[in-house]
Amino acid sequence: MSVVKKELIKEFEYEIDGLEHPVKGYVYLTNEIDHLPYRWEISHYCRPHKDAATVYRPSRRHAETAEEAEYLLNMYASNFTNIDVVPA
Repeated sequence: MSVVKKELIKEFEYEIDGLEHPVKGYVYLTNEIDHLPYRWEISHYCRPHKDAATVYRPSRRHAETAEEAEYLLNMYASNFTNIDVVPA
């Protein structure tokens, strides 16, 4: 049995037009993947635009550095919409 350890490195809060609640983002140091020790998470997902078929859940959430994980998180958050928002 393996135990996944997560240490919170950074926390962000995003205010999205049309949402009544903030969207929160996190960067963690983990032991999940040796060569990609950082992981980002976001509190909610959304459809990126009205023509998208479904909510987009990013597949690349691990990174080599905290800065790269933060960049990936901010890329997702910068395209966040208020369309079909669901909890992560």
